[in-house]
Amino acid sequence: MVDIATLLRRITEAAPEIVVVGDLLLDDWWQGGSGRLGREAPVPVVDAHEHHFAPGGAANAAANLAALGARVRVVGAVGTDASGDRLLAQLSDLGVDTSAVVRSPAVTTPCKTRIVARDSVVARVDEGTGAEVPAEVREQLVRSVRESIGGGAAQLICDYGLGAAAAARDELARAPRPALRVVDAHEVAAWADLEPDVVTPNRQEAAALLGADAAEPGSEWVQRSAERLLEASAARLAVAVTLDRDGSVTVRRDGAPAHRTHAGPASEQNASGAGDTYAAALTAALAAGCAVEDAAELGQLAADVVVRAAGTSLCRPDELLVAARGVFDREVLADIVAAHQRLGHRVVLTNGVFDVLHRGHAASLAEAKSHGDVLVVALNADASVRRLKGPERPINEQADRAAVIAALGVVDLVTIFEEDTPADLIERLRPDVYVKGGDYSEQMLAEARIVRSYGGEVHILGYVPEHSTTDVVTRIRRRPRTRRPAARWASAEPPAAPRLDVLIPTSERPAELAVTLAGLAAQDDPPFRVVIGDQSERMPDWEHPAAQAMIRVLRAQGRAVELLRTLPRRGVAEHRERLLQHSVRTAPEVEDVLFLDDDVWLEPGQLATLVAARRELDAGFVGAAVQGLSYLDDDRPHELEAFERWDGPVQPEAVAPETPEFERWRLHNAANLTRLAGRLQLADDEWVAYKVAWVGGCVLYDRAELLEAGGFDFWSELPPEHSGEDVVAQWRVMRRRGGAGIVPSGAVHLESPTTVVDRTVDAKDRIAVQ
Repeated sequence: MVDIATLLRRITEAAPEIVVVGDLLLDDWWQGGSGRLGREAPVPVVDAHEHHFAPGGAANAAANLAALGARVRVVGAVGTDASGDRLLAQLSDLGVDTSAVVRSPAVTTPCKTRIVARDSVVARVDEGTGAEVPAEVREQLVRSVRESIGGGAAQLICDYGLGAAAAARDELARAPRPALRVVDAHEVAAWADLEPDVVTPNRQEAAALLGADAAEPGSEWVQRSAERLLEASAARLAVAVTLDRDGSVTVRRDGAPAHRTHAGPASEQNASGAGDTYAAALTAALAAGCAVEDAAELGQLAADVVVRAAGTSLCRPDELLVAARGVFDREVLADIVAAHQRLGHRVVLTNGVFDVLHRGHAASLAEAKSHGDVLVVALNADASVRRLKGPERPINEQADRAAVIAALGVVDLVTIFEEDTPADLIERLRPDVYVKGGDYSEQMLAEARIVRSYGGEVHILGYVPEHSTTDVVTRIRRRPRTRRPAARWASAEPPAAPRLDVLIPTSERPAELAVTLAGLAAQDDPPFRVVIGDQSERMPDWEHPAAQAMIRVLRAQGRAVELLRTLPRRGVAEHRERLLQHSVRTAPEVEDVLFLDDDVWLEPGQLATLVAARRELDAGFVGAAVQGLSYLDDDRPHELEAFERWDGPVQPEAVAPETPEFERWRLHNAANLTRLAGRLQLADDEWVAYKVAWVGGCVLYDRAELLEAGGFDFWSELPPEHSGEDVVAQWRVMRRRGGAGIVPSGAVHLESPTTVVDRTVDAKDRIAVQ
């Protein structure tokens, strides 16, 4: 979520100078109840109890800009009538410079009078909106524009078809280009010659720009039409289309992904002025140097604020701050809490670890929120949790815990504190109410004394028995895993249905195979099947007593183990293809296959990590590159320079010997990944995905993706003595779906001599990768 407090601070500090040129009007609101119809006509009779005026159109945009902290000068035309007097007085009171506004008795100040009965607009009366701007007023406007623009001021042009903005268009085109020009116009195409930086059409205006049906534009339509919208409007930077209750979509000239904002729930009866407010907030943020996406978010939040209020209203910084939801640092949170309190909101703070959420947490948070209007949850940082709970906690890292808590509807604001108690945080925020769980008493809490010292309230909540995180974690750890413990080895129950196949090609390596199987016996989840394909010339490797013992252990644990003699020997590629096809024939429900070399031991939990990583990354494959721990003291920092994280989902890549990506292979030398994990200072259960040239020894594939890429079907093009077949298969998958390595790697190479002695034929040099 956008950091609204930082955005507002940037606008306040920059105090950007902005000239608003456009159609000024006055909004006149009559509000009351209605319970009867008139005698003279079947129309509602409104018993008015409230009457107020507000700047409208370009004047509303100028007023909102000033409220946000910009220095604003407005250029337009009004009459010498009472409405003009009232409008200019209101703008001046808000800090808007009106010295460039043309006043003429030849003009009637545009005024829109709305009559509201029980929150519904029942009639609107427009004055001064139909006549053309007289020639002498047009000339005065041109002079006013000429004298007002320049000096580096940004421009917001508000053309609502009343003539004032159109009268200034030619002069604006002749003048030096400003650093920023935003156009909010009913007819966007009319301003294309000025090449605005950003245009902000609404749904109907965007449709008219492209000659589309007015009902057609939605977020998907805007994204599909991005190039046409940018060309038709001549926008240099972006087009931000506002879509009422559907938020807005911003498309950019530089081809960056479209940015969608989401509107808060509100009645469309209160939408008057929302477009002006959106354009004003967006312009203020851009003029202060903020990114387009952040400016669009600010515009959306500002529009949300005004549509929640009756009539045409202003969006002030405090109202934006209190709209903020999410995770914030201490200083930003202090600004938000102070804004809530200035608006009379009662702020409640509670704190805790909130590691594994359970019913007790839900109950306590709901009860805490009942004591006020705004709930702030302060989370102990990871280091604080370890000091309080021990080295095995937290189970979930602080960023994950904060994101989950912030997503709860009852929670408004979240922060993380490093200390063992929230005392310093409470001193800084000074919440109205401090709430703590029922396993504490007020006498136990030093922070309670702080709250009492400034007049705050302290509430101790009721305790929900048997719903502590410790209880939940204990129950989870006691639950049986798919790997049967020794107490159930004699069970007659069938093996759990496998979610993946572990495919092990082996030849003449009985002792190494036994160690590999021992690593698999230490894996808990997900449920898997082991398929061993043996090409030994004499006795199969699985006949070795050690291998036999580990096969018995795996079967006792509830794992299916299949033993295949895959002779005659036609090379490793053909060997792998046989195993892959066997998996397809005998376990069609399996999603993943792990190709595991027969000389690799896996750290406990490595299999679950690989599966979780592949799903999370949406990758064609994920590998744990094997490491030789005899090289643990061999530091090769130059080879770690090739390390590059995957940020977000894995993307397709093309790797070939002549490409820079090929040089990533050096990462997998010696024990480089162990060195890298140390540099990254990863937590015990943390992993990081990185970009690879290929991965050897332990690779988990999306089986369907591997098959679509051809698997190892190229085996017939290779002589029996070859290497590099796994590289070719991975490169094919990478071009389609992408692949990744993960660090740390718990795959240990046993460092036995290779069984592929003749490596004169390298598959990656023979086989074209398409």
